[in-house]
Amino acid sequence: YVRRQDDIVMASYNQHIKSGMQKRPLLNIYQDMIPKFDYEALLSPWEESVGADSIIVRPYEHGQFFDGDLRKDFLKNVLGVEIGDRFRFDSTNPNPGLSKVTGEYLRMINNVVEDEVRKKRFLDLLLDLALHPRSDLEWDQDKEAYLPADKRLEIIEKCHKSNAAVACKYLQRDDGHL
Repeated sequence: YVRRQDDIVMASYNQHIKSGMQKRPLLNIYQDMIPKFDYEALLSPWEESVGADSIIVRPYEHGQFFDGDLRKDFLKNVLGVEIGDRFRFDSTNPNPGLSKVTGEYLRMINNVVEDEVRKKRFLDLLLDLALHPRSDLEWDQDKEAYLPADKRLEIIEKCHKSNAAVACKYLQRDDGHL
């Protein structure tokens, strides 16, 4: 699965905050993250080993998932399994993202709280807040992007050539869009 790099950079950052590993602001590190998501470079060794025809590439975008669900998309497009009524999927989100404000709060906690048990308590409370937003809070709980639009565009432009090559080769998209 290939995801737009600006989205995956922010999602990866969010996961590292939740794990307690991330202590630095994203604006200080995002450029170092971009090469990790060069899909053409990541697929190249696999192509050399098994051939391009043996690789299934799918876009990681909810609007492009079969029936809007990653699990259903994987079953259908990767495993070739017909979904039908025999499959039941839990609709709750097992991995909620944190809003920018909440994520930055937790990142700061990662810098000052060393006790993993205490960090976990903070994380559990903040994840509960992400799953069950409260209307009585005055601060913004929306999913505002961790990166401003100009930085996101910078990432997209840096990855355009590689993404276009992958889209043409693996998704048979002449327009070069993943």
